[in-house]
Amino acid sequence: MGKRGPIPKSKQLRALTGRTPLTKENTAIIPFNPPTTPEHLTSDQLIVWDRTLKELRFTQTIENIDWAVLEAYCTTYCLWVDAEKEIQKLVKKKSKLAGMITKGYQGIAINPLLNVSRRARLECIDFARQMGMTPASRIRAKVIETEVNPFKDIKNEN
Repeated sequence: MGKRGPIPKSKQLRALTGRTPLTKENTAIIPFNPPTTPEHLTSDQLIVWDRTLKELRFTQTIENIDWAVLEAYCTTYCLWVDAEKEIQKLVKKKSKLAGMITKGYQGIAINPLLNVSRRARLECIDFARQMGMTPASRIRAKVIETEVNPFKDIKNEN
């Protein structure tokens, strides 16, 4: 049996949440090292890849080793969107029920596209949670955006 409980967080994330004291080790500025883009991604998947990396750059929670998780997120997201588009085509072409039910060899059955969409959505949300892209995981991480301090150059005149 594997480890139980939530997935462990990195030292940087634990420091951001206040559960680990700040030290040189976990406050060092780590250069952003994004994963290299796989060559086999489709154009839609590449758009999701670029958009996701753009958003994850500020959290610095993704590294080059995380390429498989990011790739899985992009492919399941595009699968989810494609399944939803096909369901909408059926709804426009026939009726609202056509998107939910279909005729099977044993009679009326749930449209398989609904199962594909549901499973892809759940997997996509799971991958997003692992990368800190859900509201709950962002609240736990409490990522602080760095801003330029306009008062840092003012000298104390006392």
